[in-house]
Amino acid sequence: MINKVAVIIPTYNRPQYLKKCLSSLEKTFLKKDTLIYIVDDCSTDNETIELIKNFEKSDCFIRRVLKQKNTGVQNSLQTSIDYCFNNGYDYIIILNSDVILNNYFYDMMVYYKELFPNNIISGFNTLTLGDGVNPRHPISYDGEFYVKKKTSGGPCLGLDREIYERYFRNTLIDYQKQRRSAYDTAATKKASDDGCDIICTVPSVVDHIGFDSSMKHNINPDTSVDFKEYVELGNYD
Repeated sequence: MINKVAVIIPTYNRPQYLKKCLSSLEKTFLKKDTLIYIVDDCSTDNETIELIKNFEKSDCFIRRVLKQKNTGVQNSLQTSIDYCFNNGYDYIIILNSDVILNNYFYDMMVYYKELFPNNIISGFNTLTLGDGVNPRHPISYDGEFYVKKKTSGGPCLGLDREIYERYFRNTLIDYQKQRRSAYDTAATKKASDDGCDIICTVPSVVDHIGFDSSMKHNINPDTSVDFKEYVELGNYD
């Protein structure tokens, strides 16, 4: 049973994307008392800082951490996830700051974790061809309302504490020391090799909009194959 959920957003400059991300988060449904943890990696852009300081979400807790030194996204994630699990949160959803969310993002990420409690949940199903021929994150099994993959990028990942401690924490620490990127692909591969598959929601609940990328994916960026921005779900009141 999932009781306390935290949404973690690591940020660093690129306000044009962060603005759209926070705007979509503001509009989507989140359960009351969800923690939204925004951790900024010492951005030099004033607009980014103002977006973080001014962000509000009704009935949610907002934690804003503005780091005074740039130490990398892996450090931002490790420290924020450790904080959440050490303060009673039992499910963490990591969001890149260059995604937009749809209106049923929260429901899907929680529902799929309850359906697949021993797996990593991804809200982002991409079949972008990494080398022009093969998908970066190919589907290993098609379950119609979900797909299984052996690896996943990090635009939207749902983790419990056991999965984080087993597959993600040491990867984040090692990648900090080595100043490497793509911790997400490495950690999810480690998990899937151990039998912990990545379950992608179908349809995707986020889409990637940040084509100005440090991953050099600008020419061939990861985008969702099935994202729908809005679906009529009824009244939450």
